[in-house]
Formats: sequence, structure tokens, C-alpha cells
Amino acid sequence: MQIRRGVTRSVLLIGNLAIKFPSLRHGQRYFIYGMLGNVLESSHWKQCNHHNLAPVYHCGPFGLWLVMKRYRTILERSLTADELATLPFIGIDNNGANVAVEDGRLILVDYGNVGWYYIAEENRSESLATQAQEDTAPALPESVKIADLVYKITYVDNASEVDIHRRQSLWGQIDYWTRTIRVYKAERDHADVMQTVWHEVVHGICDKFHIDVSEGDLGSQEKPLDLLATAINLVLQDNPGLRNF
Repeated sequence: MQIRRGVTRSVLLIGNLAIKFPSLRHGQRYFIYGMLGNVLESSHWKQCNHHNLAPVYHCGPFGLWLVMKRYRTILERSLTADELATLPFIGIDNNGANVAVEDGRLILVDYGNVGWYYIAEENRSESLATQAQEDTAPALPESVKIADLVYKITYVDNASEVDIHRRQSLWGQIDYWTRTIRVYKAERDHADVMQTVWHEVVHGICDKFHIDVSEGDLGSQEKPLDLLATAINLVLQDNPGLRNF
């Protein structure tokens, strides 16, 4: 038996099982993030049931525990672009620690905080199906109002154009001085683009109302904000009627 500890969850490794529990090591806030991570991981598995995902066997009430298959060979290196293209989700932490290898196949073992966009196998090469999906998707917002501030939203086709200073390639960025949000859009599903939009909107909300989400040992507010954005986006996608309120 072994125990692995992360920021939001601890993992108990017993035989062929990996049992994940929300962790209180960094306070109540990260315990809740751990619960949400378990719930989202279970939801992703039910939605996709993909051969590159570690199977989830059971998720307890409110995400208090989650049981999935254990893999013993962890990649422990960053993935190449070609390897990333084989995975069913985008937005994973590309550090190798969340990916295992079995029979030459890459397996995501931690996917509770990824963007929920699933790349369906039949849509990888069928441009007509992709186009049909794009044609029926709602229009992307051109602006968002946060309290008394209005941010213009711009969509770009190159990730290097997202950063207003052109220093790095990003999925999205909010600039509080120019009141703009820039989002990388090319070859991304509508729901995945909206995940990034929500991520930046949550940044704007926290800045406007002086909400500090960077406490603890996480060292960055990106992960908790992305979990919250994922949850909001997932609820809106699953409950279209809420968009009218």
C-alpha cells in the first residue's frame, strides 16, 4: 500500500486500485476542489469511456472518494505534440506525472481538472461532422460585463497572438488595463472555447471584487480558477435553459 499526496487530492494505492480522496492539507477550499475533481473525473469517464483514460469504477457521494484502475508505469516526462493529439481531452497538465503507459498506449490517470472538451474518435477525421457541429453551435460572446466593467472578447487563430505582449503561447488572457479578453479559437470546439472564456471571466470577477484565490501552497491561482470555470461551463452545457436567466 502506498499514498501519494497532491494539492487537492490524496491517492491511496492498493493492489490494482487507486482510491482518491479530497485533501484537507491546504484547507477547506482545496478540499472542495478535490471533491469537484473527483466528480468531474467520474463525469468525464461516463461521457467518454475512452481507451486513453484510466477507468473509473466508482465515485462516492459529493466526490468524497473515487476508485479507478491503478497503473504502475508513469511516463514522468512532458508529452510531444503528436502524443497530445492522441488523447481525448485538451488542457491537461503536460508534466508527465498524470500520464501512464500500458502496452505502448498513453493513459490519462488524472483528468479531473482538464477542459471538458472531448475529441470524439469519429470526429478526428470527419470534417463534415465537425462543420455540422460548428454550424449548430451558439455564437461566441463578443463582450462580457462584470459589474460596471465591460470587457471586449477577441478570438485569434494563433496561440502566440493571445498574449498581448507576444511573450508566450496561451489558451486565453485577460488584460485589466485595456479591458480585453483574448482567446485562442482555431480548431477548437465551441464548448472548449467557452471553457477558456469562463476561465478568463472568473479572473475578471476575482480582480473586480478583490477575491484572493492564491492562498496556500499551490503557488498559482490557475488550477482552482480552471476547476471553477470547468464546473460553470459544464453546468451551462448540460442545462441550456439556465442560459436564459
